[in-house]
Amino acid sequence: MKKTRLILLLIITSLLITLTANAQRPGIITRANIILSVKDSLTNAPLEFVTAVLSKIDKNKNKEIFTYAISDSLGVIKFNSVPVSDYEISLQYVAYFMKLIPN
Repeated sequence: MKKTRLILLLIITSLLITLTANAQRPGIITRANIILSVKDSLTNAPLEFVTAVLSKIDKNKNKEIFTYAISDSLGVIKFNSVPVSDYEISLQYVAYFMKLIPN
């Protein structure tokens, strides 16, 4: 059981941050789209219903939940038009260990 859980550790196969310029001045980015793809580390199969929690981190290193999203049937998680700041993403899936992605 431990081996299975360790092997099935949720791996982020790609973390694509697509920056969208919704700025008041050219060259200043104020919002971004965050797109994640989650897959099983053994089978490379996309994982549906993975819960991703986006927590904002302030200058005092305090965390506050900003929003959450759930992966679709292709294992894709999207956070659209997120204000630029420091964030941490935590991923949770039944029978897998939680995975934290800083900044």
